[in-house]
Amino acid sequence: MRCAAALMLGLLMVKCASVQDVVAPEAVQAERSESPMQLPPLPGVDSTLARNAFDMALRAIIEARDEELATSRRQKAETIVIAVDSMLNPVDANVAPTGIDTVSQATQDAAVIAFNEGAVALQEASSAPGVAADSLLAVAQQHLRSALDINPWDGEARYWLARVYEIRGTRLGETGQLAEAIDVLRQLVAMHRDRHDYVAQLASMQEALDTRSAWGMAGELWRRAAGVAEDDAELGIESELTVDSTLVWNYYLRGSRAYSEARLSAPALELLEMSENWMVSADNRAVVDAEQAWILWDDGNLDTRFEWDSLTVLIDSDPTAALPGVDGLAGRIRNRSASVEVKHRAGLLRYELGMEAEAITELHLLWRGVLSNSAGLELDERVTEDFGVLAFNFAQQRIRTGDRRSALVYLVQSEQTGWEGAARAALQQAQLLRNSVPDALAAADRAETLSDSLSSEDLRLLYQLLVSLHRQTGDTDTARTYLERFRAVGGS
Repeated sequence: MRCAAALMLGLLMVKCASVQDVVAPEAVQAERSESPMQLPPLPGVDSTLARNAFDMALRAIIEARDEELATSRRQKAETIVIAVDSMLNPVDANVAPTGIDTVSQATQDAAVIAFNEGAVALQEASSAPGVAADSLLAVAQQHLRSALDINPWDGEARYWLARVYEIRGTRLGETGQLAEAIDVLRQLVAMHRDRHDYVAQLASMQEALDTRSAWGMAGELWRRAAGVAEDDAELGIESELTVDSTLVWNYYLRGSRAYSEARLSAPALELLEMSENWMVSADNRAVVDAEQAWILWDDGNLDTRFEWDSLTVLIDSDPTAALPGVDGLAGRIRNRSASVEVKHRAGLLRYELGMEAEAITELHLLWRGVLSNSAGLELDERVTEDFGVLAFNFAQQRIRTGDRRSALVYLVQSEQTGWEGAARAALQQAQLLRNSVPDALAAADRAETLSDSLSSEDLRLLYQLLVSLHRQTGDTDTARTYLERFRAVGGS
């Protein structure tokens, strides 16, 4: 948990001790006491029994005074870690923490204390927070190691020691610290199999290693954390407990994503299915559906899924460099819908790069495939619309260069797709075919059938043309009808 960045604004108003005054390293050694190892005189007890029981006690029991000392050192370390965490990651004081990092109000209060105690040192180190953070964490680490020497069963001390290593590794870039954090957390999880938050913290640390094997291990740990959280309500006898549905749902979702990073689609889908039992909102449902669709994009082949995601980013930054990768990926995809999506993007990319002939050829092939074998309604519509637009644009280019016959071919092709501008394509055909009245009338009639998609200006052109064409055929009554329509849309 991070204490509020806003606390820094009031630090100078608080009477502060320096960090050294509060947590000087030598104080750790000065405070240390040794647990008695000799069997004390115990009247009225059999000596052999006493020795065996005392040996057993040494393995499992902490004397009250030593437990208090270990707890004191742990608490000092906690305040330091929280203060450093806040210094490196300031947050809004009015925003409550959420998720697995949420801690108690008492811990939040401890963060305030830590800020006040360390105010002078933190302000002096504001120009070089990394150095200050490293020295503070070293002190916290000493406290925690000392606490664990005294009380090796202190789970909270192990947890905070792992947090020290985590901060050093992930935020200060110190090599080897993540491995130390994972080792400490593994010990902690082994000692406290009933703490889902410890398991979740270990899962998060595994993810930070960012290898496929580590991601796979993280997926299994998130699954385990969810199971322990579910058990809390059933097995918790100290109070009436209920399962935190949002927490369990998040654990399963994090597990699914970790398995995906490991390229393991089957367990990723399995955890998504398990998460459905803990959904509490429509947003949860939408997230799960989107995750499932993402995993199944290429029938669960996550290598191609991740490659496509990377390529889409590269397309935005360097389309020329992206094109060979897009072409190569298109040949390896198993799912037809995914293949159409990639080839569709390749066609548009070629058009953007000025490879117009190749672009329209590729989109034409895709459109023909859509007609014979639908790849999905939304994707079909995108392919159809883009091919229709491209054919229409090719026609405009031919019209500008005076190649009207080629333009007519592209206009016919554009209209046939049924894209949103098909009526404009039909209208332009009618204009080009004015010397063949029957053909021009046929094209104009098709444009009128789709007139809802025409602009007012296009409608005036259409009705003006129909008036002229029907007069040429001698059908003056029909010509008058279209003249009225022409005037109704603003024609003069």
